[in-house]
Amino acid sequence: MKRIKIVTITATSIILAAIIIFVACKKDSDRHKDKIANQKNYSNYPEDPAGDYCWLPDDATIEEDFNNQIITISSNNWTYIGTTSDNQLLTLNNGEKIKISCLCNSSGTCFPFYAEGFAGCSGTCTNCTMTQTVAATGAHITHGGYVNLNTEPYFLTENEDLPTAFDEMFDLSVIQNKINTFLSTVYEGYAYPELIDNGDYTLTPEGYSFAVVNLCGRAIVIPIPDAILPQNSISGNKYQCSCTNGSCQHKIEKIIVHYCKDNCSGTCTMTVSDAMAPGIDDSIRFSSISFQY
Repeated sequence: MKRIKIVTITATSIILAAIIIFVACKKDSDRHKDKIANQKNYSNYPEDPAGDYCWLPDDATIEEDFNNQIITISSNNWTYIGTTSDNQLLTLNNGEKIKISCLCNSSGTCFPFYAEGFAGCSGTCTNCTMTQTVAATGAHITHGGYVNLNTEPYFLTENEDLPTAFDEMFDLSVIQNKINTFLSTVYEGYAYPELIDNGDYTLTPEGYSFAVVNLCGRAIVIPIPDAILPQNSISGNKYQCSCTNGSCQHKIEKIIVHYCKDNCSGTCTMTVSDAMAPGIDDSIRFSSISFQY
């Protein structure tokens, strides 16, 4: 497993060394390290993180404010879409900056950190609040994420390191138009299938498979007729949203676009697999993490 470089903002070099060692530890199996071992960014979560994570695109620029324990994030190629504390839709473009700060509400330490692919809060604090704000206005962000509006949807034929889609991205007309165009092309002459809901998971009927699609840099799942499924596409007959602590929500957009929402207190994972016989572990084809930010 490739180790990732962790940078944690602290007051002294002694604390810095301790926190880096702390957050570099690999999580145990309840963090899905076996299921997503091929996803380098998500297999090195800090032990017992003291807040929620923010997923970072590859071109993210990080600025450090050591005095105020803040890190600032910006991206020139990705657009940030989110919801503010007053329930307004927020869109940030062209390097507009987001600040992450951490506040310990109990005893212990709580510091911002960033790594290859995500940022958040970590430390010994048992009750840490991570706050995301717009650097220019101070608006408080309660949920959201980055999307790449410069790409068109496509079927995955190799395992890409993608976070799961999220609610706010579907509020943008440009993304709705991309989905409509994609579905009208794929489903021309075919009917949408009736899926088999088994409560904890969903199966496709015979002749269909769940295919993983890259939508603006986020993972979605769409049931596709096997007859038109591109060769070597990553797909399976079983779709599931699971959480390490509680349960996360199975969301559906446009009747046929599926993703998972991170509304549980643990790690929410979206998986596509080939369902096996009872007593035999499913063959996982794809896994993706759902992030709050």
